[in-house]
This record gives sequence, C-alpha cells and structure tokens, in this order.
Amino acid sequence: MARPEGYAGAPARLISLEAVADDDEGFTSEHLRVTAEVHHLADAITVKLVIWAYAGAPGLRTQLWVKSRPHTSPEVLGSSEARVDHLPVAAAGKRCWAIGYYDDTQHRNKPETPVLRREGGKLRGSDWASIFCLEDERGGLAMVKESHKCVNQSGVDTGRFVLDGAGLANTGWGLRPSDLDDREYRWCWASWTVAHAGGERARQLALKRFDRLRFPARAERDMWTVACTWGESETPRDGRNCARQPEVLEEMQATHEMGIDMLLIDDGWQVGPDTNGMASRRLVFPAPLWPAKMFKRGEKVRSARW
Repeated sequence: MARPEGYAGAPARLISLEAVADDDEGFTSEHLRVTAEVHHLADAITVKLVIWAYAGAPGLRTQLWVKSRPHTSPEVLGSSEARVDHLPVAAAGKRCWAIGYYDDTQHRNKPETPVLRREGGKLRGSDWASIFCLEDERGGLAMVKESHKCVNQSGVDTGRFVLDGAGLANTGWGLRPSDLDDREYRWCWASWTVAHAGGERARQLALKRFDRLRFPARAERDMWTVACTWGESETPRDGRNCARQPEVLEEMQATHEMGIDMLLIDDGWQVGPDTNGMASRRLVFPAPLWPAKMFKRGEKVRSARW
C-alpha cells in the first residue's frame, strides 16, 4: 500500500473495502472504483486508497485520501516525501527515463527553450519529472504524476520519484500538516502506473490510451470554437484595450457572423484604460451592462472572462 516513509510494517486495521462502478459524475470513463479504508493505529490517521481500473486499459490510477483522528497532532503528516504510490520492482538491467514538460510555454518558442525535457541512464529517481519509466527489451512501465508538476515549476508538494532497492516510489501528497482534518478526507495527488510491451512508440501509445480513458473528450461538453479579444498587439496595454466595451461588442458581432461558439474576453476587462497592471481598479463595463446582456437575444454566442 502507498504510505509515508516510516509506515512500513506499522500496525493498521482495515475498516472497509468496496468495489463499485463509477464515472466520477461523468468527468471520466466508466471504471471499477476500489476503495480500501485503513486506520493506521500508530499515528491515529485514517487513509483511503482509491484505485480506478478501466476496462481494457494498460494501467491503473491510484489516489490517497487522508483524514486525521480527533486530537491528532498535525505533525503526523510528516515530510513532503510521503508516498502516494510504490511498486516493488527491481531496476537491475532496466533502462530508466525521466520525462517532464516545462510551463510558460508561450515564451518557450526558441531552439534553446525546449518544451520537453527527457533524461535517460542509471537514474535513482527525479525531482523534476512528471513521468518516470523503467524499460527493457520486452517492454516496461511508466509511473505518472497527475499533479501540475512541471520541470521548472514544482507546484504544491508534488514530490519526486525515488528508485532504490525496494522499488519505485512516487512521493508528494499535496498536503501540509495543517491541511489534515478529522471531519473529512482530504485528497492527495493521484498517480498512474501504465505498462506496455515494446519500445518507445508502444510506451507513448499506452500513455495516450490511458489518458483518453482518464480524460475522455465529449463533443457536447468539450468541443468549442473560441475567439479571443487579445489578438495582435505591440504592448500589453494594447492587448488590454481590446477588452473595452466597444471593442468587445464588435468582436461579439464578428464571432456570431463567423459561427464561432464562444468569445473569451481576455485581460483588460477588469482594469480601466489608464491602468497598466492587472490589479482591479474599476470595471471597464458599467454594471449591469455586461456585453452578453447587450448583445441581442437569439444570436447565440457564449462569453467567458479571463
């Protein structure tokens, strides 16, 4: 079971075990959700290990949910090295790959600013990767962080990968000690384990297959054509000026005529024309004259604000 460092062998009691069909209220594909609720006696902490198993999928998704017991010290959570997943696999004779993406991609558009970082060799883990792979000539497995971790931005307690004699561990609960509550469970960052037979192309296909099951695209909910008010500009102020009321109304008319579903009103709607920063001083649109209300009924264009 996934657990913090130091919990190995600690006494625990199984409270409940449940397996039900689920789809996370329509936000993921149908799967078997297995939940094991365990009370760790040594530290008075209760943990739910939740496993999502999709039919025909090349892997599993696991996630911890944590709840303290009444009057428990918040320090029971320990360090950011608390595990979210662990596989007792041997690394001997296997190739290792650490893979991650950079954030701020709109400014990484030069040869010297790649979007993807990948390193291979005899690795003992990684503190920047969101995917860690173990492979040999027959195939391999990839452990994936479902958190917002990026190469150049670690995010909120996203942890790292640790490869040692005991196997491969994924750490980082995404919780601080003060986040623990004895009234409700708090979720931790989820982890995927995806297996494949074959080389790099097989690995990529397995990850894509699992991603499509985890985050399925539904046309009625997810497929939109979107226009944005920002457009071409020489300075940030020019871009913000495109979110003023006259410009937005003109854009909404053009958006409707082109058959575009949505107009995104970008940065600038929340500040006046004499403001260079992002701080809100006064609304560009006098209340309650929000542009969508001013656009005549029957011409269906959805509006959204940055």
